[in-house]
Amino acid sequence: MRICIVTGEEMINRTFALRDREILQSLGFHVSILGINPVVPNPLILKNLRSILKMMRQCNIVIAWFAFPSTILLSKIIGMPVIANAVGHEVAYYPEILFGLPWNPAVRPLVRLALMHSDEIIGISRESLRWAYRWSRKKGFIIHEGIDFENYDCNTIGGRSSSENPIILTISFLSLDNIIRKDILTIIKAIKEVKKKYQNVKLYIVGKKMDDYLFSLLNKITQRLDIESNVIFTGELPHKDLLKLICSADLFVMTSYQEGFPTVACEASGAGTPVIVSDRPAMNEVFTDDIAIIVEPGNPSKLANAIIDALENREETLRKARKAQAIIKHKYNIQVRKEKMKRFMLLFIRKLKNDVKSYYRYSIKHITIFLILLVAWWPLHVISRGVVFRSSIMKLKLKYLRNVISTFFTQ
Repeated sequence: MRICIVTGEEMINRTFALRDREILQSLGFHVSILGINPVVPNPLILKNLRSILKMMRQCNIVIAWFAFPSTILLSKIIGMPVIANAVGHEVAYYPEILFGLPWNPAVRPLVRLALMHSDEIIGISRESLRWAYRWSRKKGFIIHEGIDFENYDCNTIGGRSSSENPIILTISFLSLDNIIRKDILTIIKAIKEVKKKYQNVKLYIVGKKMDDYLFSLLNKITQRLDIESNVIFTGELPHKDLLKLICSADLFVMTSYQEGFPTVACEASGAGTPVIVSDRPAMNEVFTDDIAIIVEPGNPSKLANAIIDALENREETLRKARKAQAIIKHKYNIQVRKEKMKRFMLLFIRKLKNDVKSYYRYSIKHITIFLILLVAWWPLHVISRGVVFRSSIMKLKLKYLRNVISTFFTQ
């Protein structure tokens, strides 16, 4: 049986897709990874529609890695059984940080439509499944992310290293959404407070610089706070260099407002690095205060105090880290995901065999829905973005970010 993992074109070589391909291949499936760029149906998709449908027709099951409406509706058009793998951005709705695909009221009905027409839903956490249930009223299954902890073993580089000067680490693509959602400004400002106690503290922010304007803005903030020598933007790093940094860090910090699953925090914890996380979904689903330091997002003073306290009480901090390492490696390793995927796929295939007549044929209903979206919804969506918002969503988020920055400097 052939399975297509369908995700965004820029994501086909990301770890999650390659890992799930490996898992499914080990279970005896033939697996292809396909990329579809438009998240929601729009005229751009027509350019490659024929080749997309041709590739998808070669599969028996589609797994939409990110439950994007385009993938799900195209699957249903050709009568393909489709599993929606709900992750975060495409189902979550956090208007207070302008985050989530459903935050746009014009897109929200498409998210609901796509999930309702999927044959099954997987959530990578209770958080992602909770939002998927809100839009679809389908119970679904939780299959947590699975991490290959062999890739995060400090012994492969000679064991954990240490430094006389504290090293704080966070990992995030430096996109507009991520700077807001992952609370990067709070982490940066907290370092100014930590510097009063530890003059040579270093904050490493690892991740691709997605936008030159945003990157220059972050640099200006560090200069204004007089911590430009304490904050290091590394950009993307090869895995070996990243592992060295994780294994030399005194603390890994993830104070996000939302995570579909705290993958990078689990990777750091699996390497034995103490972690500070926020008391928000899905961090609080994975980490408790007996294995991690829990803070609230958006509060630089409390984060700074937590960092200083962790550095001053190293024995207790390392005790938590050791306990976390054992628990996280046991509960969220790649083998656990493999076993859960195996049980899930067996149940799903059994369901297909019992209702095989309803699959593998073109659906007039879904073709009609798709055409209506292209002809009616898309023009209305474009108009609504101009009339209702009076500016693009990007400008709204930049305004939000500037307001956060101005609040930091007036405190």
